[in-house]
Amino acid sequence: PDDKRTAHERHADIENRRGAIEALLGTRPDGASIVNRHGELPLHRACSEEAPLRIVEPLLRAHPGAVSVRTNDGLSPLDLACTYRSPPDVVRDLLTLNPTSASESVPTGPGGTHLPLHAACRSRAPLDTVRALLEVYPRGVSALDGDDGRLPIHLACLTRCNASIAEELLGAYPEGAGVVDGRGNLPYHYAKRHGMSLEGVRVVLEAYPEAAGVKPLFIWEGGDAITSGQG
Repeated sequence: PDDKRTAHERHADIENRRGAIEALLGTRPDGASIVNRHGELPLHRACSEEAPLRIVEPLLRAHPGAVSVRTNDGLSPLDLACTYRSPPDVVRDLLTLNPTSASESVPTGPGGTHLPLHAACRSRAPLDTVRALLEVYPRGVSALDGDDGRLPIHLACLTRCNASIAEELLGAYPEGAGVVDGRGNLPYHYAKRHGMSLEGVRVVLEAYPEAAGVKPLFIWEGGDAITSGQG
């Protein structure tokens, strides 16, 4: 949602919230360790609400082990932070405390799984978030999700990512531009179909020029899948 407050008002609100959290933790030191009925700690809630680092810091200080706790649905704080577009400095702090979380799959539904990098690309997370994930777990860029066999670059193109993110992903794994996902589509097909910027499409096509001559296996029209064949 749009935030029409001034920078001063936003800063004051953050500081007030931080003060309230610190006051509560002062009277109830175990507060950061209390889970709700969904198995969520305060850290999970903060990561799913785009909370800035000033809000997250006292929760991490009170309960550093929270970074490794999963909800009843198997979601980690890092996955939530990537899904809900937490600020990059929050993601970096989570990775510092638990670097292995970048390589751990989380469930996305019945039978589906993905890595935090997939979540970040699907949610159009900032470039610095993508970079932080790649620094900690470079192999994530070539990992297929458990939903439709998609690479992070497929998801980035599907959600019309910035060209800079496509460059980052393909710089780390240029072969990804030529990988067909479980629906028979290349990253280029998603970039063209879903309105990625011309610069973004250029980046993807330059990584795999042959894509221009490959038809997608499925073209989605009005919610229906129409088989178009390859070639």
